[in-house]
Amino acid sequence: MILALEFSTRISSWALQDESGRIRQAELELDRFRAEDVLPALEAFLDEQLPDSSRLSEIRVGRGPGNFSGVRLALSWAIGWAAAGELRLRAVSSGVAWAHRLEAENESCFAILGDARRGQLWGACWPEARVDFNWELLPPEAWPERIQGRPVYSAEAERLPETLKAQRGGPHARDLFPLPDSALQDPLEPLYLHPAVAPKP
Repeated sequence: MILALEFSTRISSWALQDESGRIRQAELELDRFRAEDVLPALEAFLDEQLPDSSRLSEIRVGRGPGNFSGVRLALSWAIGWAAAGELRLRAVSSGVAWAHRLEAENESCFAILGDARRGQLWGACWPEARVDFNWELLPPEAWPERIQGRPVYSAEAERLPETLKAQRGGPHARDLFPLPDSALQDPLEPLYLHPAVAPKP
């Protein structure tokens, strides 16, 4: 059985996939992420859905980019749980997991963007990113030319300029299950696109 955690957006979600492929998921939407709200809900879900924790064989975590506190909590909780049970622990970029779902839903040409703060947006464009993946950091005014009219998806659509006409959505824990092994090789650390301290002008 596999447990997946996705805390990179305002909707924190967690899911279990059993040996037959059946998925059970729960989520919690918060205006402001707080561990004291998320962890009790996650633990209640596990108490109900996973009474025999020895059946758990793997934990998958979305590592961002996105909510710093959420990504950090998901990884630290997963590392602690995995260490106690000697479980396999794997990480993937939350945006990449979401892109895999969009492609499975027959979207072939799209962009995923997010607010990187410091006057920039992070993002990537598909299908190009499927071949040469890299999250880019660009100022908002540079993105319309970069995306070339393709649909834009963002978990922070309300924070993006109206010129980008972003559709709100986001990654969910269930998106971490159908990924190929090649997509689950990320380091077990939050995905930061900025240096920890803004460079001095």
